[in-house]
Amino acid sequence: MSENESKGNVFAIATMFALFFMIAFVTNFASPMGVIAKNQFHASNALSAG
Repeated sequence: MSENESKGNVFAIATMFALFFMIAFVTNFASPMGVIAKNQFHASNALSAG
């Protein structure tokens, strides 16, 4: 395995890790934000998505 292939693998793994982190963060952030929107703005369940 050459040095260029190794750098390419590290870049690919880092990219996939970043994508996974962003998707997980946004997915898990919706529920707490729904509760805040419901309480703060007196929104319905449908509007707060919670």
